[in-house]
Amino acid sequence: MRRRRGEAPDAAPAAADGATADTPAPAQSTATPGRLSWCLWAAPLVAARLLAAAYMPIADCDEVFNYWEPLHYLLHGYGLQTWEYSPVYALRSYLYIVLHLPFALVARAAAQCLGGDKVTAFYLTRAALGLASAGCELRLVSAAHAALSRSVALPLLVLLASSAGMSHASVSFLPSSFAMGCLALAFAHWIEASCRAAPAVHSRPASSGLDLTARAYTSSIWWVAAASLVGWPFAALAGLPLAIDATAALGPRRFLFLAVRYGALLIVPTVALDSYFYGRLVASPIHMLRYNLNLSGGAQLYGTEPAAFYFRNLALNLGVGLPAALAAPVLLAAAGLAARGHQSSPNRSGAPVQGSGQELPPCRPPGPPNTTPPHSTPNAPMLSRRRVLLLLSPGYIWVAFFSAIPHKEERFLYPVYPILCLAAAVGVNEACRLCSAALCGYATAAVQRAGGGKGRGDAAATGLTGSAGVQGEPPLPRAIATGRAVLLLTAAAIGLSRSAALCIYYGAPARTYSRLSRHIAARQPAGAAAAGAEATHFPPVNICVGAEWYRYPSSFFLPSPAVSVRFVQSGGGGLLPSPFSAPPPAGSRAVHAHFNDRNEAAEASFTPEHLCDYLVVLNIDGQPKLDARPPRDKRHAGGGAAAGLVGRWAEWDGAIPFLDAAHSRGWSRTFFVPALQMPGEGGVAAGNFLRRHNVFGRYVVLERG
Repeated sequence: MRRRRGEAPDAAPAAADGATADTPAPAQSTATPGRLSWCLWAAPLVAARLLAAAYMPIADCDEVFNYWEPLHYLLHGYGLQTWEYSPVYALRSYLYIVLHLPFALVARAAAQCLGGDKVTAFYLTRAALGLASAGCELRLVSAAHAALSRSVALPLLVLLASSAGMSHASVSFLPSSFAMGCLALAFAHWIEASCRAAPAVHSRPASSGLDLTARAYTSSIWWVAAASLVGWPFAALAGLPLAIDATAALGPRRFLFLAVRYGALLIVPTVALDSYFYGRLVASPIHMLRYNLNLSGGAQLYGTEPAAFYFRNLALNLGVGLPAALAAPVLLAAAGLAARGHQSSPNRSGAPVQGSGQELPPCRPPGPPNTTPPHSTPNAPMLSRRRVLLLLSPGYIWVAFFSAIPHKEERFLYPVYPILCLAAAVGVNEACRLCSAALCGYATAAVQRAGGGKGRGDAAATGLTGSAGVQGEPPLPRAIATGRAVLLLTAAAIGLSRSAALCIYYGAPARTYSRLSRHIAARQPAGAAAAGAEATHFPPVNICVGAEWYRYPSSFFLPSPAVSVRFVQSGGGGLLPSPFSAPPPAGSRAVHAHFNDRNEAAEASFTPEHLCDYLVVLNIDGQPKLDARPPRDKRHAGGGAAAGLVGRWAEWDGAIPFLDAAHSRGWSRTFFVPALQMPGEGGVAAGNFLRRHNVFGRYVVLERG
């Protein structure tokens, strides 16, 4: 822990029993607070989010059809509609789409200025989502640094920037991703509200301390309300511990007043916008809750998974962070027991032993993570481990609740990824503190055996936490810090390898549609792309897709209103989207007679193959197949049987390798190792190693001859 500016040397023990075993650093200068340091801490998050926006494939077809398509519809006047957006069912709220419309408008204007197309606008919008998420995550890192320590904030930053789960959650256009950002802000304010040293750390009169705490609770309640009513109604579950704590801190009447006020501020525009677009009075959050909690049907129609599904998923998406997060409560309890033992064994000066596992460090004001406040707060209260466990509890409650629900999807975990990363960071830090305490005790015993005659608390005085060691050995905390650094580097390498595997193995659909869009645009008459939604005087072009319909990246990849995507029969059941019948609001109010909430396929959703101009297929074993998905895929239409093609088709230049997950081994397709796993031309993996373990197909565009 760094020494605070203006602090006397004899105050060092009070700051020494913080949650870090780092070597003390020189005090910061009293000059400017360090904007550069904030840039250094923000750089990994910003870089990771921009890379994810550019390369991470869309993981869920719901993101495309329920969010990108309505956004495209409001932006351009045409797009695809799902049954959830039918006025009969009205499960989705247009408020979430409308809130993102300004970003899409700016992205479209920027793309036009750069000479780009709708694909460019799509990626710029995605980049804006990633940057917004990075800001929310950085706010959480700042709160963790202020209330816990740099030793918690640094692992948190590494896990947020490198984990595969955060990479695709942060750039997803999903309510669960929006809820993730809002909850990250809510937890940041809640952590700060837990710091009872507000008057001291902010250098304000004592009477303002309660106001600052109340303000932090108020902000956290607002963000939970936004996550639940604008994002995903289930996000309220993560706010239950916060609600209980805020009720105790603010009083039931104050909390109820805030909850009702914020609820009204958000539900009124939700009902107003939805009623406008649906053409009738609608409260979509209520419809969504009712449908998903219907255990006799509803979401269960799209498949169920075993209780261990989320733990397997978290193992892939958090890597080393998962065991650390699961171990955090046990480590907090163990450190608490160790603290009780050390409280009864002070050193000769009465000060606790550094690294002995006592209370977490005093709260500090938010600021650049590698700067220290100019005012000393030796009497600031500390966050108890019980308090830290309460702050982490929403992550455990969330995973337990959704593991008990039969219908499971990866995106359901998005809202609590940041809090699980925080739990993992706390787990790593507590493990380091316990190791430091154990090694400190061992070193003290060694000094006593050597006849130094020093007491238990004099271990720190021998330099065991500084530059000198026992009998010339390296300093023990430095060894612990090295081990922590190796662990974090390993976690980052695993997370980045997993993210790279997703981008390289499954990135073919977006690249294929992007190239096809530009190919068609070059062949269309001038002005087709700028025409309105009802531009019928241009020759129509139909891009058809069969089993690969769920990898279609959205109408942003269609160059003009004259180009449309159509679905052909793929040998299975399932209700597919249909085009909006007119520009808004007439199209959003229209009812498609074939829409249903039972996931039953309708003939009206399909187009005969002879009307197709292009066909997008996945070529496996040299044969283009309309249905090439694994049989165990329960969510999407199709039964896995090959379908013959009618008429003459020629392969359009531009086939891209795509991993055939059904015929590749699980361990070799999970991670990407550059020296071994670069797919070569024609989808064949380079090197003998992966020829034996991974199988690549080819994402192909067929053009009618």
